[in-house]
Amino acid sequence: RSGTADRSWLPAMGNSDAHRDPDPVGTPQTVVLADDLTREAIQEGLRAGRSYVAESKLVSLTFSAAGAKGEHAGIGERLRVARDTPVTVRLEATGAPRCTVRFVTDQGVLFTSAPLPVSGSRTVEWSTTAQYAAYVRAELRHETAAGPVPGALAAFTNPIFLGT
Repeated sequence: RSGTADRSWLPAMGNSDAHRDPDPVGTPQTVVLADDLTREAIQEGLRAGRSYVAESKLVSLTFSAAGAKGEHAGIGERLRVARDTPVTVRLEATGAPRCTVRFVTDQGVLFTSAPLPVSGSRTVEWSTTAQYAAYVRAELRHETAAGPVPGALAAFTNPIFLGT
């Protein structure tokens, strides 16, 4: 799949592989941002990468990036800004108690939040530039028992691409 003229990428998808009890059906699931509830609109949303994967229907998120002059882009889209233009990346999460938010770029993990409150809802922002990060995607991770290893994924997004 060609996400842009200069990059090739395959959008991430999640699905369950349940064969018998106690394997749950429907976890994880792919949430598609579609213009309509038709098959064509959903497939177009998937092809464009306008989707995220969540461990259950309880986890919901909104992920966006905005430039200094009001430009904006969502999951699977490109924020067309100059390389040195400040970009604010924003994730609104619900249904993810005590999870951390991580912003992952072509340079690796560049931001990790404090744990979300027990309510599971918070908005997290991070500032960058297209020069520093060619893309940004978000992860919600559960707490880890101990050590530096990140916790299990609660959700993750496809990327937002930055730059012209």
